[in-house]
Amino acid sequence: MEPTDITIQILRDIRSELRGVSERLESLERGVSERLESLERHAVATHEAIGVLTEQVTFYGRSATAAAEARLRQDERIDRLEQRVGALENRDHG
Repeated sequence: MEPTDITIQILRDIRSELRGVSERLESLERGVSERLESLERHAVATHEAIGVLTEQVTFYGRSATAAAEARLRQDERIDRLEQRVGALENRDHG
């Protein structure tokens, strides 16, 4: 069976369409790849930023804890001094 001109033309059209589809798929693949690379860069940057924030929160948390402990010791010392002053005042007036 000999190919006809119409068969050859249909095959050429199919081949042309397939090339167009292939080019669109390659373009789509490049776009998706670029988008994924961009998302990966953003994910890495976000991870690094979270690490920095975690370090800062830890530092300030420790500083706040240390300040609260120092304040507690100071309050306890003031309470003891006030008790001693009260005892001295009661002794002098009693």
